[in-house]
Amino acid sequence: MGPGDGNGGDSGQKKKERDALNKIVLHRFAADPLKVKVFGSVALSWNLSLPDSPFEILVHLNDEAVDPVGNATRKLVQTTTFSLTASTEHAARRLGSRTVNVDDSECRSHVIEAFAVTQPLKTSFDDRFRGSGKFRLQDNGTIVSLDTGKINIQVPLTINVPHWFDADMKIFIQLAVGVQGSVSAPDVRADVSWSFFENLASLGCGHFVQSGMSKISEVFLSDIATSELVPAVAAAIAEQAKKFTDLLTDADPQKREFVLMFVTVSSSSVKLTACPK
Repeated sequence: MGPGDGNGGDSGQKKKERDALNKIVLHRFAADPLKVKVFGSVALSWNLSLPDSPFEILVHLNDEAVDPVGNATRKLVQTTTFSLTASTEHAARRLGSRTVNVDDSECRSHVIEAFAVTQPLKTSFDDRFRGSGKFRLQDNGTIVSLDTGKINIQVPLTINVPHWFDADMKIFIQLAVGVQGSVSAPDVRADVSWSFFENLASLGCGHFVQSGMSKISEVFLSDIATSELVPAVAAAIAEQAKKFTDLLTDADPQKREFVLMFVTVSSSSVKLTACPK
């Protein structure tokens, strides 16, 4: 094994590419101004010289490919760091960075306590399953909790089949809430009691039961999470946001329009943050 062929070592090719990147000359990289209000604009400019090289050298402003000499304007809603980098196929070099601070002192927040979010969801799920003769809620019914960026819903059920068997099934739905109020359901599943399958194996109907459970999971979880729950939660957030931003707009002496900027979900609350345009 030769030098540079082991773990963490530079190959001869990578070293040549790194040497080429080190010959880049940065003449200018500026951001003006370095502090703006929300929705304020910053002007970026850069000028660098690339060496003669057999390797293709790419320049990026954050994730965007740019020319070695150029300028750009960006509107900001939060403090942002702009990085200028150069790269070849096997090496990269950070040329510089500029951080532009966003003054959000005119933004306003409204906190919704966790109970005001979790209780309506619990009631909705409990009512759905209490009205069915084929399902029985276990214990205290649906459990709804908040976590960082998430709403977790657990529904413990007993499936009733008269004169045959009862089976335990737990439905779990996790909703992800984006920073601007988008809602998705990245984790939806149903866990069925294993003892239930084992007891039926001797009857030769294990496959039938498992297929049936899969169908129940598909019908209920797909319908509840995708068709009903996600749109309902997104609409509820949008409704609360509209009430909040309308109130701020009406109360603003300059009659500026306030818009929702961030939705922050924590274990104790949902916080809406709105800023003037």
